[in-house]
Amino acid sequence: MALPSINFSEIAALAADALATYGTAATFTEEGAATGRPIKVVLYQDKTSEELIQDADSVPAQVLLSPADFVLPNRTPQKFDIISMSTPYSGIWTLISEPHPVFAGDLLAIYIGEVRRN
Repeated sequence: MALPSINFSEIAALAADALATYGTAATFTEEGAATGRPIKVVLYQDKTSEELIQDADSVPAQVLLSPADFVLPNRTPQKFDIISMSTPYSGIWTLISEPHPVFAGDLLAIYIGEVRRN
C-alpha cells in the first residue's frame, strides 16, 4: 500500500490563508524601534480557573505569525519585539523567546512564538 503524497505547498498556503482570514490586526514593533507596522496574529493564552486575577497577565501566551509579514526588508521576529493589539487580549505583548519557524517541506509556513503581556 502506497503512502499518500503530501502537498507541502498547500499546507503552507493553508497556514497563510488561515492567518490572513482569522488573524487579529496588530502592530508589530521591533525592539528599540520608535514605530511599528501592521500585521495579523493569532494569540492563544491557556488560562486555568485556579489562577488568581492578578496573575492572569503573567501567564505566557502563544502567538502565530505569518512569514509574509517578515519578508525583506523586514527582519524576522525576535525575542523582545512587541506586539500591540486592541481586542479582548488588548495590550502590549512582548516576545519572551525567539519565535520558532515551522516548515512544510522546504517552505516556511508559520512562526510560533511565546509572548507575555506587559
